[in-house]
Amino acid sequence: TLNEEWEELLELIWKLHTEGMTNKEISNYLNTNGYKPRRTEKFSSNGVWGILKKYRIRKQKKEELDIRFENVGFYKRVPK
Repeated sequence: TLNEEWEELLELIWKLHTEGMTNKEISNYLNTNGYKPRRTEKFSSNGVWGILKKYRIRKQKKEELDIRFENVGFYKRVPK
């Protein structure tokens, strides 16, 4: 799980993306409004792209639940 602050930032980035902003526009918005990335000094368009890619995958995993049982059975072991 992610901490609350980072989760809120991801949701903001996703919202800006779905509203039609480019990665460059999103990075400029975040840098201008004082948001800080985890490992670098400021957000870049490539960094925003990576964040969006990972967030999209995370959202898909939350929405999908695939449980499969295969070859389930009980076998009697025959002593030799």
